[in-house]
Amino acid sequence: MKLLQDKILSDADIKPGGVVIVSNFLNHRMDISLIDEMGKEFYRLFKDTKPTLILTIEASGIGIACIAARYFGGDVLFAKKEPSYADSSFLFGIWFDNAVMEL
Repeated sequence: MKLLQDKILSDADIKPGGVVIVSNFLNHRMDISLIDEMGKEFYRLFKDTKPTLILTIEASGIGIACIAARYFGGDVLFAKKEPSYADSSFLFGIWFDNAVMEL
């Protein structure tokens, strides 16, 4: 996606070893116009798969997942990095097709 490439070239911070830091426009601070265009692009690329749920990792992917879900008309599920001790009903599941395996 050209818009994302241009944003990385102009605003990303490149660290030693080629690590690209995009926190100033994709996760800590979010460029909503850019993320909206990314959601449209995800929809264009994957609309034929008709997803009903977008799974992401807690924190970094939530914003992008929410915008993409808006275009697909589905929901977002985010995986927590650690169990929530405030919620004793913590459950982790792995989805295979339409079956759920609880761990």
